[in-house]
Amino acid sequence: VRLKVADNGRIGIGTTAPTSILDIRGYDPTLILDNAATTGNHTLEFQENSVFRGSVGYSLTSDYLFLYEDGTVMVQNGNLGVGITSIPAGHRISLSGGAYSNGSTWTNSSSRDVKENFLTVDNQTVLERLSALPITEWNYIGEGVEDKHIGPMAEDFYEAFGLGGDPEAISTVDIAGVNVAAIQALYQNQQDLKKLNQEQNLKLLSLQGRISDLTKDKAALQSHNDQLQLIVDDLLSRDDLIRLLTRTIQDQQQIISRQDKELKSLLDRVEKLEKMSETNRTISKNE
Repeated sequence: VRLKVADNGRIGIGTTAPTSILDIRGYDPTLILDNAATTGNHTLEFQENSVFRGSVGYSLTSDYLFLYEDGTVMVQNGNLGVGITSIPAGHRISLSGGAYSNGSTWTNSSSRDVKENFLTVDNQTVLERLSALPITEWNYIGEGVEDKHIGPMAEDFYEAFGLGGDPEAISTVDIAGVNVAAIQALYQNQQDLKKLNQEQNLKLLSLQGRISDLTKDKAALQSHNDQLQLIVDDLLSRDDLIRLLTRTIQDQQQIISRQDKELKSLLDRVEKLEKMSETNRTISKNE
């Protein structure tokens, strides 16, 4: 049986009992849509009560397979495009939002032109939260224990930063932004420490200069003190000489005093002798 049109309007190809509106059976059954033109589309369209719901087709004009519902999913030369009508060169996967993969790396759309609601970020707070974020080694369920990964849990990341809108996933854009903010905070901290270190070095140099001045002052005072000590020593030696001379003078004064007493005694005796002599002369005259 090649073609069967059942009483219920169902069409069977390769079967006499079609179970759907179009039922094709056989070995490697193939439905061929051949357009004699070189432009336009081969399209299989889906409707609901005459309302378009989607289509699957092939563009002869641009040479790609497409699936269309509210947006286009296209396959061209083995490359996948979602929400676009043309896949840029070098893109193995290309999304309408601008993100794409070249087959080796994933690149996120990050132009200022696709962003809004800009707010300033406190990098230091980001650093503090990042430093407190638990980091573990793990493997995905279904992987072998040898397939190790390192990173935070999405729930912890979302609790710390509230980014992305999905507490069970981490966007590469968000974790990259957090890392950049933390790096900037570390750099600022380094600059602050560098400035503080420079200020401390200036204070240290000032103190070293003061110490040098004090050392010079100390040396000058020591030299002056040594000179004073020489003078004191000289005065002390002269004092010893003065005390010796004083004792000598005192001894001489004692000798002079004794000699004065002896001289007075001699003078007294002389006076007595003179009086006696005078008396004797008087007596001699009277006789």
